[in-house]
Amino acid sequence: MKRLNFSLPLNNEVGSVRCSDGRWGPMAQGAHDEVVVPISCTPGHYPDTVWHTHPHGEPKPSSADIENARSAGIKRVCVTVPQTGESSCVNVL
Repeated sequence: MKRLNFSLPLNNEVGSVRCSDGRWGPMAQGAHDEVVVPISCTPGHYPDTVWHTHPHGEPKPSSADIENARSAGIKRVCVTVPQTGESSCVNVL
């Protein structure tokens, strides 16, 4: 997973998508319990991982996180809790 070189916001979710070429798309920022992460892969590549934060939640992807990734054809979901740095990932496809 991408190693972050900046501080994560503690009150708003942020997220990004990694593509099959290993590049990460733009970082999106949302509300305290939701973020819409744009999928922006170069031609010929596909999104393979979606990562976002859970500022006030579990360090595990929720069932909604998993279903959203699955419906977008993304095979892996990762979540980080900014306050603790705890992260986890699950394969969904």
